[in-house]
Amino acid sequence: MKNVRRIAKWLMACMMTVFLAGVVSAAETTEKGEISSFNNYGENGVYEAIGEYEVAYGSVVADVTRKLPSTLTAKLTTGEEVEVPVTWVCVSDNLGGNTYVPKHSDVSAVYTFEAQLGDGYKIAGNLPEDYVMPFVTVSYTQDAQELNSQAPEMDTEINAAVDTASGMSVWSWIIWIIVIVIIVVVLWWLFAGSKNNKEKLHAVIKMKTGCR
Repeated sequence: MKNVRRIAKWLMACMMTVFLAGVVSAAETTEKGEISSFNNYGENGVYEAIGEYEVAYGSVVADVTRKLPSTLTAKLTTGEEVEVPVTWVCVSDNLGGNTYVPKHSDVSAVYTFEAQLGDGYKIAGNLPEDYVMPFVTVSYTQDAQELNSQAPEMDTEINAAVDTASGMSVWSWIIWIIVIVIIVVVLWWLFAGSKNNKEKLHAVIKMKTGCR
């Protein structure tokens, strides 16, 4: 019986230790601070991209965000300067969309990725309502843009050929078919006639040879 009580006390002690550790960890997480500003960003209410990045056409979003900063330097309401962990989310492609597309049909797309604060940090409540979180821009490399500039010319040539073919009337197609049939018949007739002439020539030669 005593052993059972000892085990129960030991388990209770372990559970209390784990619980208190969780409470302390949660408290540390929630008390990291409120951010009053980011270094070199949003001065005088002007919000500009903190960086411009280029990626290869077809790059997946994980490869894109891997290029972006993992932390941003910020100042807390207490005056302390800290490195805030951030993640990045695409909010615009500047063409009407709000998601990143590895192979966008329009390679002139310029994506806006907005910073998301890590656990325990939040924006101070005294910041303006129209405050814009730090952001970066991401575009495709120059090679992809040059390839896209050549595409309209190719499309124009293809469309012209298609328009020419579709612009031919039914009678035009009928005439072309008749011409092709006539050419085939004439060629066949010439070939068949040549073959018959050769056979007649051989027959005449045989007859003359037989007479001798």
